[in-house]
Amino acid sequence: MIEYINGRCNLWVKWSMTRLDAGLGYPHECAFIKIPGSPNHASPMDEAAWEIERAVRSLERDLNKAMIEFYLRRGTVDQKARACQCGRRTLFDRVHRAHCRIAEWLNDETAGVPHQVLKEISCTARTV
Repeated sequence: MIEYINGRCNLWVKWSMTRLDAGLGYPHECAFIKIPGSPNHASPMDEAAWEIERAVRSLERDLNKAMIEFYLRRGTVDQKARACQCGRRTLFDRVHRAHCRIAEWLNDETAGVPHQVLKEISCTARTV
């Protein structure tokens, strides 16, 4: 596990779980209830989290699934591994490989290198 990428992924999780529209296009509460700048306010367009979202979307299917299960789903590591149809060690290996690919993606993004677009994988239709 790459600690820097893990930290970025943890911020991505917070952003993903608190987006105003919950990824569905409909607000789950009135927008004017949360005051911008308050600890409970999550910007619907957090650029750092959006970078991770795009990087995760670009991953191959097994790595994408591992990241979503590992970071966004509730449950034990064994439950998450079963959801990925693999063992516990394999799940950790996939998360590490995904971290490496995300680091490469972020480096390419910073350098202005165009990204290879894989088949679109919907990361927004999540159930937690």
